[in-house]
Amino acid sequence: MQINRFGYYWLDTWVLANVIQLATQDFCARNLNRTNDPCGRQYDQMTQAARSVPANIAEGNSRHSTSKETEMRLTDVARASLAELANDYINWLMRYENVPWSVKSDEHKAVSHTPLDRPTYKDDVQHQSSLHILKQKHKFDTWLCSKDSMIEANCLLILCNRLIMMLGKQIENQLEAFREEGGFSEALS
Repeated sequence: MQINRFGYYWLDTWVLANVIQLATQDFCARNLNRTNDPCGRQYDQMTQAARSVPANIAEGNSRHSTSKETEMRLTDVARASLAELANDYINWLMRYENVPWSVKSDEHKAVSHTPLDRPTYKDDVQHQSSLHILKQKHKFDTWLCSKDSMIEANCLLILCNRLIMMLGKQIENQLEAFREEGGFSEALS
């Protein structure tokens, strides 16, 4: 059944992780160069951390039926990669004598409260989910398409923190399911 095969495509965490990955790739392409990242190390670190998040969510969710423990571990790896990426955005801001927007600021509230639409895929899941992710990413264009890297970095930092909290709740739900049901490989051992 197609839904089981692509179950993670319906997760808000996976959708937002893809938005962050795409936006991070754009951020790095626009803002990192031979002058401020001569060896390309920061570019590699940031894009790989961003890539790790949706990849680990997908892999963890794909292991749901055989090992709930592995699912939780991979979701936690996604969260850790996201924390690393968030720190890179904080560092970018402070490197240029800026600080993250206050949670009380209008900008922070606007980004934080921009809702994601629920996926409504019926068939052709990969095609429809790609369209959905791009539509969700465009909701943040005001900040992500800014010519000011400080605005971009602040937006991405808020999205990272938002997703860290969402993944924390997802792990709590996974832990509760594990306590109640266990998992296939756990039952074998």
